[in-house]
Amino acid sequence: MSYFADIYKPVNNTINGPYANGIKFTGKTAPGSNLKVEGVANHKSVDGTFDSSLKFDSVNVKNGYKYTTTTKLDQSGDVTVGGTVGVTPAVNVGANVKFGTDGSSKQDVNVSYQDKDVATRVSVEHGNNYALTASVAGNRNGFILGAEYKTEVYPKFVFNTKNVNWAVGYKYNPSTNFALKVDKFEKLSLGFSQTVNPSTNVAVELVQDLVVPANQSKVAPGVFNFGVRHVVDANQTLIGRVNSKGTGNVGYLVKVNNNLGVNLSAEGSVSQAKVNKVGVNFDISL
Repeated sequence: MSYFADIYKPVNNTINGPYANGIKFTGKTAPGSNLKVEGVANHKSVDGTFDSSLKFDSVNVKNGYKYTTTTKLDQSGDVTVGGTVGVTPAVNVGANVKFGTDGSSKQDVNVSYQDKDVATRVSVEHGNNYALTASVAGNRNGFILGAEYKTEVYPKFVFNTKNVNWAVGYKYNPSTNFALKVDKFEKLSLGFSQTVNPSTNVAVELVQDLVVPANQSKVAPGVFNFGVRHVVDANQTLIGRVNSKGTGNVGYLVKVNNNLGVNLSAEGSVSQAKVNKVGVNFDISL
């Protein structure tokens, strides 16, 4: 059973890439190790900013329980420490603490439950106040129905339907998926994804604002997004998307060898046949 956040993934994964943004290097230990180390350095082409991080993940099983611990150091000096315990095959309990360089801290405690028919997750975050995020998703005759609610609970609690996100998914057959999500009653996304053959996936979605913008007399027109993913072979994948505004993206993902993967992407105007941005990601296994 999928969690709420996974309901729209069949559409989202085909529409949204991944596409490289700027120049990014990711170095990580080879899969299969109980201790995983990952370092990231990223120069973003959108705003020219640079960020980096170093993360350590450890997975251990003891007395029938699965323990996962994570430590992350950001470029700013912020440190995040967290862990998850698999209490049963269906129940996980986790906690995270983020320490800021300004002396601030933010804590998060979460509990999740997942079986073949229901998946739910509840988390409480403490920073300047206490905030609750709760989600549930259920499966019935091929339909997946889900909702997520986010709100401040202390020192003040006010129920507001605008804090609710909704999603519905339907698997018509193993190759065809429909999905609908509504974010805070402000934006609606309606999507369809199709596995054409074992190598090719296509998807189309309509994204429609539901709220009239400030200083406007009516809601903005919806935007159609079209995406495709084609696996050339075990080492090469082509991705592409275009929207009704005339913006297009293409990407070429290649596994050069067992230690290096490259994602080369470009974005531009379809009508003007002009490339506006180019990005490249390097994934290095050590």
